Amino acid sequence: IAEGELHYKVVDRVAQDVYGEEIVLSHEVMEAVNGDSAEILRLPNQKTFKYLRKHYTQQSGKLSDAVFRRTSWEIILPEV
Repeated sequence: IAEGELHYKVVDRVAQDVYGEEIVLSHEVMEAVNGDSAEILRLPNQKTFKYLRKHYTQQSGKLSDAVFRRTSWEIILPEV
């Protein structure tokens, strides 16, 4: 993810406490999963989480269920 690009990240209270580093998701993944609807979504949805668990099995297997809750995410808007 390039600096200043739209992306999503797990809130610090979840990511830092459990993993000690940021967990981020690119907007491109949201577009791949949700198509044009990605533009109106403010946070990853269940469809996105299912996609991640299916296509990134090894990485997602290391994450707690808390990461796969919308309340654990925030949107990082592009810098203008």
